[in-house]
Order: sequence, then C-alpha cells, then structure tokens
Amino acid sequence: MSVWLSVLEKPRNSRIFKMETTPIKIHCHCKRLHLVLSMPSSSFPLSSAFCYCSSCRHSTGQLAASFAVIPLDPATLDIGAHHLSHYETSNHRVRYFCPQCGANVLDFDKSDGMWRVCTGIMDETEGLLKRDQIWIADTLDGGLALWLEGTGTRYLIGPGSEVVHKDHEILKATSPDSPLPLEARLTCRCHCGDVEFAITPP
Repeated sequence: MSVWLSVLEKPRNSRIFKMETTPIKIHCHCKRLHLVLSMPSSSFPLSSAFCYCSSCRHSTGQLAASFAVIPLDPATLDIGAHHLSHYETSNHRVRYFCPQCGANVLDFDKSDGMWRVCTGIMDETEGLLKRDQIWIADTLDGGLALWLEGTGTRYLIGPGSEVVHKDHEILKATSPDSPLPLEARLTCRCHCGDVEFAITPP
C-alpha cells in the first residue's frame, strides 16, 4: 500500500514522491473497534514500552501495559473513539475501552498529543515494535520485568530516572518462584478504588 505526496521542489516545478506505508490491522475481541492503519514504513519499529506504572497496572488489571505510538497526525486520524468508553487516569492521559467486550484498546496522551494503540489488539507485532521497560519502581518488586529479562534495552525506574542495567537491585529483589511469607497480605484494587479486596496465602 502506498501514499502519494506532492512535494514542491522549485517555484515552478514539482515532483511526486512515493512514500511506502505498512498497513497494521487492529481490532478488539468483539471487533466493535476494527481498523487498518497505514503507517510510514520508515517509522518501524514503532516506539513501544512495557509500562509498569501504577496507573497502567491498576487500570488494565495486568502486570504491565503495552502501548505503541501511532506515528500519524492526530488531527487527521479518524479512529472512531466516540464509539468507545473512556477513563482519565491523569490530567494528561485518557484511556479508551470497548464498551462491549471491555478490551483496553487506545490511549491518548495530552502532553504530546499522540495516540497510542494497545499492542495486544494488533494482528501482528513481530519486528514492528521497539520494546522498552519503564517505571519499574512502581511495582516495588520488579513486577513483570522478572520474567522479561533481555526484553528491551531501556529499564527506567521512574519518571526522570537514568536508564539502568538489567542487573539493577530492584530487578534482583525477588524471584518469580519465591514463596510468599505466611503473614503476607496482597491488596488488590482498580485504579479508581471502587473495587478493592485482599488475598492472604494459605
């Protein structure tokens, strides 16, 4: 698939340049949201991350959220967000969900004005994403990073932090196979706090 762009080269001359694009198919489980986005081939791999921040974990219910930046002009990008439910996790981040199947599908960041797509609803991702791991400190124990050794080259502990190596102390703090102490009490809650409960080990 290609898009033709007219670029003015000289005041009285113009040339036609062919910009190669790659179509990306995305859809939620029930396919209420079903799109084909034609992105510039030169933009791949897309900027993407496993985000461990408290907002991402508590609003998706997962150990980490995975988004990829959509490198298209938000002003001309029609993704039909009016058909979706939305929830603001902060004053700059709006998350979109399918009201039918409940899938977390899109994210809009007011700070940079860009849309992000949840990578789990992309039909394919191999070779298309550049993975980083960010905001690991919010997990307190390394979270999903313990299972993803070697995934991504950037490990950011928190906002404004330096990039750390994969043997950073927070990534060695525990092990996925470590048993919970008998006095452990796991508190579980959604982002808004409307649902909250605790789990104690047997």
